Amino acid sequence: MNSWAKCLGSISSGFYGKRGRGLLPGPLDPEIHGDFMIWYGLIEELCRVRGEF
Repeated sequence: MNSWAKCLGSISSGFYGKRGRGLLPGPLDPEIHGDFMIWYGLIEELCRVRGEF
């Protein structure tokens, strides 16, 4: 479980950093874009909570 969480954390951190710098555009399909924004929000929250530990 720990290795899975570590892998997911690095994937999410890389995505969050690139998206935050505008290097990854959002999808054009409105439904996929909504899912994309929800995922981005969850990653943002994860990064915030990880910073509190």
